[in-house]
Amino acid sequence: MKRKIYHISFMVALFAVLVFSSCASKKKAASGSVSSEIVGKTDRHKQNADLFKRVNANALTSDALTSKMKFTVQTADKSISVAGQLEMKNDKYIRIRLTPLGLFEVAMIEFTTDYVLVLDRMHKEYIKASYAQVPFLEANGVDFYALQSLFRNRLFIPGEHHLESSSYKKFDVGSANGKTILSVNKGKMKYHWFVNTETGRINNTEFTYISGNNKSALKCLYSDFDNVSGKMFPHTLSLNFVTNATNDFKNLSLTVSAKKFKAEQKGDGMVTSIPRKYMQRDVTEMLKKILEVK
Repeated sequence: MKRKIYHISFMVALFAVLVFSSCASKKKAASGSVSSEIVGKTDRHKQNADLFKRVNANALTSDALTSKMKFTVQTADKSISVAGQLEMKNDKYIRIRLTPLGLFEVAMIEFTTDYVLVLDRMHKEYIKASYAQVPFLEANGVDFYALQSLFRNRLFIPGEHHLESSSYKKFDVGSANGKTILSVNKGKMKYHWFVNTETGRINNTEFTYISGNNKSALKCLYSDFDNVSGKMFPHTLSLNFVTNATNDFKNLSLTVSAKKFKAEQKGDGMVTSIPRKYMQRDVTEMLKKILEVK
């Protein structure tokens, strides 16, 4: 039973990393359209600055956020769910702890400003990889600050850490299917935020990688908004990555459902140190080991 719980939990951990890194390593793309055609796009210097201000006004200013969570990974042939906790410290880390049945931590994923760390508590092994190790990520503006903005339901500009009052000039504004869309490009990546025009709330995002006829997409849908420190904040994050570049993950979904976010910090607020007895492994090696567990 213990091995079964571990198997499920660590599969979720590895799949979570794959969701956030897959579109950075694929050469092929999903067939079919991955984005609604943006129509009526305006010149970037004539964008609606008021809309930009409304969107930013919705962003949480709390330095730390934490909540008990349920993580669900859905592939073409299986669905895996496990309990855990999500901890975020602004501009420092995004930490996911997987604790099946709430009894013990079997795996931890931590996105920091410089690297991604995955700890395998059962086998005392770890994966650590810097964003700089993947040239694609750096060239297309995919880094910690992009992931932080995704988790915190806010805008960002690829390659930049924070938005300024004049940052709206770097966004294109358009509309499609009755929604207002803010968009920005970086390298071969296109970033779209679908916004409620009246409230400025970001309802969903879509990041696409386009190279010739090849496309891949990471879509994010926000739901279950509730009050956190005076701001309406999504408590369910549904991510969907689509590609045909691999036989294993043609369509991969990750749903993060929070019980209730609190503006509080867990622990000392420092990034996680790797225990001295842990051995370093790569993703492929560790995934193979997990898949062999019965």
